[in-house]
This record gives sequence, C-alpha cells and structure tokens, in this order.
Amino acid sequence: MPSSAQCNYHQLHDWSNEVNSTLVNLDYCATDSFCGFYQHVSSRDVVVARLRGTAHCTSRSLFKLRQVDSDFVLMLYVKAGDIGLSHRRHDGGLPQGSLVVLDSSKPHELVMDGCFEHIALRMSKRRFAALHPAALLMLDEPLVEISADSQAATAMLELVLSAGPVRASAVETMTEAATKMLCECVAHLAPAATRKEAKMPMLAAQMLSSLDRNFSDPQFSSSRLAQELGVSRRYVDLVLSRQHQTFGKLLLERRLARCHLLLCDPRYLGRSITQIAFDCGFNDLSNFSKRFRERYGIAPRALRNASNAH
Repeated sequence: MPSSAQCNYHQLHDWSNEVNSTLVNLDYCATDSFCGFYQHVSSRDVVVARLRGTAHCTSRSLFKLRQVDSDFVLMLYVKAGDIGLSHRRHDGGLPQGSLVVLDSSKPHELVMDGCFEHIALRMSKRRFAALHPAALLMLDEPLVEISADSQAATAMLELVLSAGPVRASAVETMTEAATKMLCECVAHLAPAATRKEAKMPMLAAQMLSSLDRNFSDPQFSSSRLAQELGVSRRYVDLVLSRQHQTFGKLLLERRLARCHLLLCDPRYLGRSITQIAFDCGFNDLSNFSKRFRERYGIAPRALRNASNAH
C-alpha cells in the first residue's frame, strides 16, 4: 500500500500539487499567505485524507472537468471551520460537523473563509453507489444533523489515518463500513418516497447481474427475478422502464449474443445449431431463427458457415 503523504506545512503551490496528484485535481486560490497540512492513505480506488490549512478556495470548472479524471466521488467531513459550497443543487454555507459528497463529474466551488480541517474520502462512483441504496441521495443532500452514527463513521475514517501502515483490505473494509453508516443516517432522514427512488439504480444493477447469470435458463422469468430480489414483478418492470428497457428485451439480447458468439467459434462446430440455441435458453428453434435474423440480418447457419469458411 502506498505510504502516507509527507505531513508538513506547505505553501499553497506545493500543497495543491500534492492534493492534485493523490486526491482530487482542482484549481486553487488564496489571497493571503497560505499554509497547510496534508496527509493521505491510499488503497486501489480508495483514498482517505486529512486536509488542514488557512483561508482559500478551490474550484472544479467545466473546463477543468474536460482535462481530469471524473469517475469518482469525494466525501468531505467538515471537522473544523465553516465552508461555502456551490455544487449540484446546493449553493450556500455548511457549518462545522457537516458532511457532503461531491460528484467529480460536476462543477463545484468550495470556499474556506478561515482556518479549516477536513477529512476526505475518495471512492469510485461504481463502488460508492453499490454500497447502499441511499448512497446517491448524499450527492444532493449534505448531512448537517450530527448523530452518534455519523460521529462513529467519521471517527472510523480518522482511525484509518492515525493507524499507520495497514493492509489495503483493512482500509477498504473500514471506509466501506463508514460509508454505509453515513448512508444509513441519510436514509433515516429522507422521506419514504425519496428512499424508494434511491433504491432504483442499485436494483437495476442487481437485475442486470441476475440476467447475466440466468439468461440460459429457459424457465427464467420476470416473476422469478422479482422473487429473487424480494420485490413485485410490477416493480421490476418499473425499474427497468426507468432504464428504457424491458425484461424481455434484455433477456433476448443476452441469449442472442451468446448464440452469436458460439456460432462464430470454431471450437463449437461439433455442437448443432439446435443444441446451441437450447443451451442459451431458447426452447423454440423457429422462434430462435426468426429473432436471430432480425437482430443480425443473417440466418444462424449462414453465419456459422461464413465464420468458419477458412
């Protein structure tokens, strides 16, 4: 695991270079002489950091976004000092003790009017969204109500920084546990309708994963998928419609794609077209042939012959 950053006070230029290279790439501005302290611990797609310093502001403009990595979230715990934040739907001040999650693909401006201390957690968007149904709610709703759970979560992040060299797996376990605790705080405060809406992206990902595992089963249905996920079949249809998809289309596409792959592979020449179709979940050969021609513009046998002509 990479060692922590040098824990010294720096001028803004040196300090910002260190932050840009390890945590998040930003533009910085300070009117007076700046000094700051920066420490970080990294593990694959997770970075935990402590930032402390004097008044300055940071920004991530649309121009900047075109130049830098923007596939992560940055969770920021305002341990000391108030901040001003403009990001997504929020435009205003946040008091000491607040917690906010910044979407790296959206512009932001962050203003520290005086001395500050922040604990930051960087994590890939995919990982963050998969941890809890309420994770995405945190992008629009800063957590300003301090609770025992939120304090325990932020203390866990600080423990990662103060523990010294630790295994990468320990860093990931502790940061994921802290994130889940904070998501639970947000979920508890959110209205019921909002909580239900927040679950949809995670459910959609689970549905696609289940389709990938089960498409070759001819008995696999939306009812069985709903039962597996503990929701109604109607809710399955609703979640997929938000993705502009239907269960039937997704299932058919996976079966056809697998058939296409096997028909083009010379290692499967000994397997009949009927057997390949049935192994991929079809139970009607004429329907398979019709759907295959509609999708690829060629009959299954013609594709096999053309693919294995040489």
